[in-house]
Amino acid sequence: MNPAWRAYLPVEMTILGAYGVGLLLFPLTFGGFWPWPIDAFHAQVYSAIFLAGAGGTYLVWRSAPREELLVLGLAQFLVGLLAVLGLFITDAAVHRIDWTAAGTLCWLALFGWIGISGILKLCAAPGILPRNRHRSQRRLDFQVTSGASCRAYCLCRFVLTQFRTENRSHFS
Repeated sequence: MNPAWRAYLPVEMTILGAYGVGLLLFPLTFGGFWPWPIDAFHAQVYSAIFLAGAGGTYLVWRSAPREELLVLGLAQFLVGLLAVLGLFITDAAVHRIDWTAAGTLCWLALFGWIGISGILKLCAAPGILPRNRHRSQRRLDFQVTSGASCRAYCLCRFVLTQFRTENRSHFS
């Protein structure tokens, strides 16, 4: 693994882990800057996203196999992209987000950083289907990455569904 990644991954792991633990233990404090009001229960549910990201980053930092880098990169890209996209889509319907508020800008920066970090991990992983690999290994690679993308998609759909449900009750 590139020395720059070796230095960056513990920083990412610490930020994601600290924020996840903060949401879990002090949900109203750490969830207070979100663009929509979240209660303690939902802040603790959202903490799982950050704790899972910290755990995945730890696994990649520790051993860094290509498949784990791809899975983590794809999951982070989708979480970052779909969270921000969900905020834009929801606000287009309800027009209640203050886009100039410091909390909203921090939230956008946090999820934008997660998405960009995912893209960079995908770019840093060696080729998805190198030509010199045996056909069964390429099939396994496809199964690993497609299974991971399915799990990431399901996680993102769950988060967006929770977000939309929450917005209907808070913004109506």
